[in-house]
Amino acid sequence: MSLPKEINYSKQSSLPRGTSTLSAVIAPANGSTFGESQLITFNLPNRSYLVPSSIYLRYKISFTGQSTFLGYVRGSFPSYTPFVRAETIIGSSTVESISNYNQLTQMLLTCKVNYGQKVGLCANMGVGNTNGYAFGTTGFTFSNCNSHDILATPETYFNSIPINCLFANADTLVPLKYMPASTIQFTTDTIANMIYSPSGTDTPTAVTLSNLELCMDLIDFNEETDRAVESMVDERGNIMIKSQSYLSSGQTVAAASSSSLEFIYSMRLASIKSLYLILAGTHANSINKNYDSLDITSNNGSYQFFIASNPYPSRALSTVLNKAGILSELSASFGPQHDLISTNFSINPQEFNFINTSTTETALLGKFFVGVNTEKLSSNSVMLSGVSSQNSPISLRIDLGTATTNSQILNLVALFDAIIEVNVANKQVNVLQ
Repeated sequence: MSLPKEINYSKQSSLPRGTSTLSAVIAPANGSTFGESQLITFNLPNRSYLVPSSIYLRYKISFTGQSTFLGYVRGSFPSYTPFVRAETIIGSSTVESISNYNQLTQMLLTCKVNYGQKVGLCANMGVGNTNGYAFGTTGFTFSNCNSHDILATPETYFNSIPINCLFANADTLVPLKYMPASTIQFTTDTIANMIYSPSGTDTPTAVTLSNLELCMDLIDFNEETDRAVESMVDERGNIMIKSQSYLSSGQTVAAASSSSLEFIYSMRLASIKSLYLILAGTHANSINKNYDSLDITSNNGSYQFFIASNPYPSRALSTVLNKAGILSELSASFGPQHDLISTNFSINPQEFNFINTSTTETALLGKFFVGVNTEKLSSNSVMLSGVSSQNSPISLRIDLGTATTNSQILNLVALFDAIIEVNVANKQVNVLQ
């Protein structure tokens, strides 16, 4: 007989005896302070089980070099702006390398965090300034919470950010004790890409990241539990961990482009769950550059993706017939379209409607993102639920009813299933993607 959970008094499962947890704090292995275009390397412990959702990075950032300065750290979540690349290394192999990490992560958060949540996260996400408000006549409001204001140098503040990587996205605990030595590595960006200065001259000459600590929870179980895990191996001696990651690739659309354009992206992946398009600005009035995403059709065209000759979506997304439908498709790429609770955008109408020729502001970024769901079944309970591009590249078709005035960079991002195969006996790892 099936009983309601409210009166189901049967014995519940409990943790094995001897289970313990450790909050690990890891300092960089290759230094204590870092500037522009440098690698920051964190060596993970070769023990225990890693709790994926617990990984975060905390650090202090300082801009120096000018006695007076008025400028801004670009981005909707500026705490990610210093990091242009993130890599996961297992043994001697780089199994994950996410380029434009700062741009990608800020796009993801913009589409997953609403304005109320974002205001609550401002202190650790670097939004506003050290006085707790945004500079300017409009002040700090729900719709004006982007970038970090630098009113004078030296400017020093603290950030603390969740990490998006192969380990952090795993569905189960990651058994570091059965794996080779693992490393999470970041590459810092240049000051020119981080900072916007209205004057164009009074810019900091140095940026310093210090007090860097990668934090995570590690779980230890008793020997009996470890033996049970070791008995779960398949015929090749492997256990499999389901995760997901992102692959990014960019192409440039020249100024004065028109009609129908098609772009080929050579991403060979076994299971693509979603595709995203970030249309970065390059012209002088797109002051957020990589962090702006502008409608290149200027409200007069359409977007459509193709994988193995199949269109996604089946009918092109038109900025003429119903531009708002692009937001619904973007929502569907993050979760079930009918689930309104999963739609937590921090995108206001002005930001969504910025086009190829628009003038953006540090407090108002271009946030026109295009996204589609490509899963056969939107579920985390099955492996490889997406479509494959292993036998053919991905293409993007854009119809331009209005010729472009400015060039733009089209960054295509693929969210894909990644399977971590761990050979327990030999402590070897293979990542399938």
